[in-house]
Amino acid sequence: WGTVYFDQIGTAAPNLQIEIYNQATDVNVFTGLTNSQGKFQSTALPGSGTYYLKIPSYDKELRDLQPTSLTTGEKVIILETKGSVNGIVQDDSGQIVTGATVVLKKYPGDTFVDTKTTDRLGQFTFDALPGTYIITISKAGYDSYTSSSFTVQSKQTVNLQSVLGNI
Repeated sequence: WGTVYFDQIGTAAPNLQIEIYNQATDVNVFTGLTNSQGKFQSTALPGSGTYYLKIPSYDKELRDLQPTSLTTGEKVIILETKGSVNGIVQDDSGQIVTGATVVLKKYPGDTFVDTKTTDRLGQFTFDALPGTYIITISKAGYDSYTSSSFTVQSKQTVNLQSVLGNI
């Protein structure tokens, strides 16, 4: 068994496919998913031999594992590759809104991640670790806007278009 983390501070990596292979034969001996805490548990492995663990979605391999390290709990750190969130803010008539405040928050829970101001083209960009987020947008003279939740994956760009209504 083991635990997969996105970073050095222990952010759990849930729902990732884990594959364990016999290092000498390259034969897959286990495939499974991490749970919501980033933990996985493999089937029993033969007591001799060396294995390696793969996380295909991140091109991550951990080699030279002994069955004892997989029974006492292997810690795997991915060192996350970020995705991005891009968007354009317009008013309800389709005009670009410059100078709007855009706040990126984790979802659920509303934990603050970052804030940006739309540029002269009404655009904003965030770099974000994989996860689920919402954005809120505000500017004087407009109704505030809160997006539906959306998911960012590693190396993925999420494009949002947001409309602020006039007050």
